[in-house]
Amino acid sequence: VIIIFCSLSVHLFLEKIRSVFNKIREILPTGIILELGSGEGTKELAKHYSVWSIEDDANYVGLYNSNYIWAPLKEHKPLRDYTVEKYGESGQNIWYDADVLRRELPVKYDLLLIDGPKSTRSGIVKYFDLFKHDVPIVLDDLHRTLERKVLQDLSKKVKRPYTVYDAWEEKSFGVIV
Repeated sequence: VIIIFCSLSVHLFLEKIRSVFNKIREILPTGIILELGSGEGTKELAKHYSVWSIEDDANYVGLYNSNYIWAPLKEHKPLRDYTVEKYGESGQNIWYDADVLRRELPVKYDLLLIDGPKSTRSGIVKYFDLFKHDVPIVLDDLHRTLERKVLQDLSKKVKRPYTVYDAWEEKSFGVIV
């Protein structure tokens, strides 16, 4: 039973990666991707793109064929609209070390993929000025209410609409083109 469950779990995870990957391929046939958070998807992306990965977990740094930037998580001041009382989720005040990003982010990339850090993506709203605003943005894990707000706020910042796509089961991701 455990083997079947694990196989099903791996299959569903690969379906999620495939959904996001296929949408990225549609938006950007070739180019450079800057991803926040790395993992199994990085392995697939690196087969077709030049990839820069911002990673807070040292165990993932250098795991796949990507240009890694290790940016440990750091506490920052809370965002006014992202309170625990409103969203009931932890980690809103934890995000990548912005000083590391200021020093090491690549100047050129064609798509921003936000799939990290694991705790929450809300820090991107606070530090969005560190990133290019004129590239497509893909945000994963929109089944979480807080991440959906992040997508909505980024859409307002870049003045472009977003679209939400189902990945598998209740999981979804969003795209701002």
